[in-house]
Amino acid sequence: MLKKCVLFVAVSVAGVSAMPITAFSASPAQGAVVAAGDSEGGDYCAAVPVRTVDYVRSDGSRSATPQPGAATEYLYGGEFSGTRQVIPPAGWTPLESTDAQLQLYGFPPRPSAVQTAARAEWDHTFASWKGSARPGLCVTDKSNGTPSENWSGNELSSVRNSYLAISGRFTEPTFVAGCAHASSHAIWSGIGGDGADAGLIQTGTDTGSDLSSIYAWYEVLSSSPNYDTKEVKTGLSIPSGHDVRASVNYSAPSASIPTGEATFTVTDITVGTSAIVSVDSVDNGAYNISAFVRGGTAEWIDERPTNKSLTYPVDGQYYYLRQPSPATTTWSSASVNSGTVLSITDPHQFSIDMVRPAPFSNVLENGGDPVNTHGGFYDHWDACA
Repeated sequence: MLKKCVLFVAVSVAGVSAMPITAFSASPAQGAVVAAGDSEGGDYCAAVPVRTVDYVRSDGSRSATPQPGAATEYLYGGEFSGTRQVIPPAGWTPLESTDAQLQLYGFPPRPSAVQTAARAEWDHTFASWKGSARPGLCVTDKSNGTPSENWSGNELSSVRNSYLAISGRFTEPTFVAGCAHASSHAIWSGIGGDGADAGLIQTGTDTGSDLSSIYAWYEVLSSSPNYDTKEVKTGLSIPSGHDVRASVNYSAPSASIPTGEATFTVTDITVGTSAIVSVDSVDNGAYNISAFVRGGTAEWIDERPTNKSLTYPVDGQYYYLRQPSPATTTWSSASVNSGTVLSITDPHQFSIDMVRPAPFSNVLENGGDPVNTHGGFYDHWDACA
């Protein structure tokens, strides 16, 4: 049964009623093509309440009432009280901004001029930037996490605090209805989640039951502490064939941000729209984001998520792996930290194949080969399950 969740949240601040935020209807549009069996899994998404709305001036000062040229900051409530979205003012562009404004609005930091390749990629990502996706978040019943046997792609693995920022660019595939039951196909960049890295912070795209329904999301999870936000869906929808960049940037605890902060950015480069979410704590402030970041691994991954509500799950609670057409995810410009490009000569690099657990042990997707000199590689789909 498909579920539709629509919530209107009116935030009254100092007598000013903010524009209501509408949670996303995840049900397929009328006449949409639904993947074989995918109505079994549903498209549940529970709206995250907005606690308050602030107006942020370019100098960082805040007001409870609208101000000329100010950004709009949405502060979420409940379990997500440590989560915010900043929508820059009309007419603002990343390429013409100061570094302080980029930080204030949550954008990935601009590489220095001496970091030639990283700066060129950053400029390309935001050269045609037109604005932010509509604000608003909702929580799905899907999760992307461990074990790494369910991943396909590339990983860097080193000592703690080696990787505190990651970025990857990919072409969003076109998907076909080729699986017997509910299927899904997530593509993400993330920090942690493998080996001794119990925590994982990640962002990317995933598919709904409608074959053309693709959305940007982020997720924070760990086995210690035992917590998972699940996929948190943003207001950014991404058509197949578009050029996408998914980035995670982590700032360690400091005097200004004692909790630390992770910023999740998904940009549809083709149309110039970004969804950006900043998180300093989760579970209504029970855990600072720093508890989820060890920084020992970094990944660029294709994955089949889990969902406890599936009628016909495979291998526990996993979806079937939805088939792209052609059967390839194309990654490029994969990098970490201040722009270090993924390289096959890096002794910390290795590729991952998605293998179905025993007793089957067949490969579902061949991952990460070959890595070219520009941090690009392919993940090749092989089977639904």
